[in-house]
This record gives sequence, structure tokens and C-alpha cells, in this order.
Amino acid sequence: MDDLSRALDENLLSDLECPVCMQYMVPPIQLCTNGHNICSRCTESVRRCPTCRVEFSEIRNVALENIARRQKYPCANRQSGCLELLSIEHIAEHNAVCVYGKIKCPLHLLQMCSWNVLKSNLKEHVNAAHSDYFVEVSSFYIPQLSETLMIVTCFGEFSLTTKRYTMADCRVLFS
Repeated sequence: MDDLSRALDENLLSDLECPVCMQYMVPPIQLCTNGHNICSRCTESVRRCPTCRVEFSEIRNVALENIARRQKYPCANRQSGCLELLSIEHIAEHNAVCVYGKIKCPLHLLQMCSWNVLKSNLKEHVNAAHSDYFVEVSSFYIPQLSETLMIVTCFGEFSLTTKRYTMADCRVLFS
């Protein structure tokens, strides 16, 4: 993509930002009586337009909704290195599992660790900082462990357990 196309895409993306929550607007996109846009989530909590302070109308901005549906959106973790561009239907799902996203250490549930790491670095962090609590398995068979707390990773998923367990006992900890 050349510099002009990239600049136009960035300008379009900035026009799709809600002036209240600063997130990209998704349909339905509401208008105030002077024509300013706001996302549907914010119309529930904001009574007047943040730009001109007039009331919102019941009219939707159908043209902008159509543009929003065709636009490709950057991942919310772009600053951390994710280069994915996705449609409005797929961006939220991607953001939830993106390896460039931050995640709390599974031991935060027990106030044992307050570390926030990139999802892609979680295994390295847990292995280095909590090796006594960490086990990696490569099949659905889980060895019998002691009654102590353990962090288990299998096929890239992390689980936490506090007893002798089976896979049904584990809770996946991507919060």
C-alpha cells in the first residue's frame, strides 16, 4: 500500500472513532441533530453530543455504517507489534486471543504475582518466576501431581489447578 492510501486509511479510521469512548464505532451509529456521530454503546450513557452539546436524534448514519462494515481495522495490540487488519466482525475475537495482548500472570488470582506480560511471553515468565508451580504437558494425559497449586500448559493453553486433577478440573485463564 502506498503512502497516500495508508494516510487515507488512517484518516478514515480516525473518523470512525467515537468521540466519547475513543473506540471504533460499529453499527448502529447514531447522529446528533447537528450530524455528529457517536457509537451505540455511548448513546446509552451520554445524553448530549460531546462535540456540540445538542440532543441525539433517532437517525442512524447508514453511509458511515456501510463504510465501517467494509473497513479493515488494526488490532488493538498494534503498538505491541501485531500487524493484523480485520473486518468489524472479526476484530473483537482476534483482540481477545492476540499473542501481542497483555495478560495477567495466572497466579494473580492468589495475589502471588502482579506481573502483566504479553501472551506470547507468558510461558517464559511462568517458567522463570514460578518454576516450582509450573508443568508443561504435550498430551491430554495429565500426570498425578501433589495437592499443591500448579500452572499447566498444554498446546499453548494455560490452566491453574489446586488439587489432583483432570482436564475437566482445569480453568483456562485468559482474562
